[in-house]
Amino acid sequence: MPYKLQDEVFDEEEQNLDYGNIIGQYSSKRALEIAAAGNHNILLYGEPGCGKTMLAKALLSILPPLNKKELIEVAKIYSSVGNLNTGKKLGRPFRMPHHTVTKAGLVGGGREIKPGEITLAHNGVLFLDEILEFKKEVLESLREPLEEKKININRFNTTYTLPSDFLLVGAFNPVDNNEYQEYQGADFYLNNNLSKYSKKFSNALLDRMDILNYVPRLTYDEIKKRKDSYDSKIMKENVVRARQIQDERFKNTKYTFNSQVKGMDVFEVFKIHRKCTEVLKHYYDNSNISLRGYVKTIDLARTIADIDNKRDILEEHIIEAISYRKNINGEVI
Repeated sequence: MPYKLQDEVFDEEEQNLDYGNIIGQYSSKRALEIAAAGNHNILLYGEPGCGKTMLAKALLSILPPLNKKELIEVAKIYSSVGNLNTGKKLGRPFRMPHHTVTKAGLVGGGREIKPGEITLAHNGVLFLDEILEFKKEVLESLREPLEEKKININRFNTTYTLPSDFLLVGAFNPVDNNEYQEYQGADFYLNNNLSKYSKKFSNALLDRMDILNYVPRLTYDEIKKRKDSYDSKIMKENVVRARQIQDERFKNTKYTFNSQVKGMDVFEVFKIHRKCTEVLKHYYDNSNISLRGYVKTIDLARTIADIDNKRDILEEHIIEAISYRKNINGEVI
């Protein structure tokens, strides 16, 4: 059966999930705030029922509205597939394809070239829930668009280029739902199901993820709380301020977000406090990170500094960034 496009969250008035109504999960909210501020790709993992899906869906509530350029791009894409509702005010796309999606359904293609989910998510969010259930070849097809922010599709000696600049959010539970195991915090996941994760995620794909965040089981005291003061209003203010700082920083450059800065440009573009040098050196010398992973850490630290409204990247920003670069086995990547 051919893959059917899922309905999208497309009206700003429908994007009303509030992080204040999600109990607890401060560390995950913080990670998602950073992801939204710097357009960093993020993986959420935890046991079933801990709130991963709701956390991901609420991301739209802290993203700024589409600017004029983004609005035109999104309207053109949805108009091309006959899926533009002129009676609604366009919001940021939120695409949540089922894990049965084909490679063509995800990246685009077919006998008549059609945009896939990554193009329909352009200027918005692509959420892959239960990401370990997707076929490996489908996940691997994300490598090019995650790097280039576009996808090239070859058909009959012709190359078609489609936009695909999206924020990727993945969520998964490394342990089978029917497998009983005593809850032991993050160590709960260090079992033979780890192989399922490592088989689906190549190092090259994992290298393109910016944040890995463990979503813990709520404590009883957290469950008793009715509303969290760390809500979407506060988070959105932080995100908008950080994006405004980036707008000014990258004016007249090829970059838009901190997450896009690559290679040695991080040392030219970003201001890093001299005290951070030893922390970065220790981090690099005592882990198996690639140069890409090292640069991503600095990109993350810059976004954290922007949220904190700091001119320079400080040691505390580097340390927090490193905490988001830990694989599920605890290894810093």
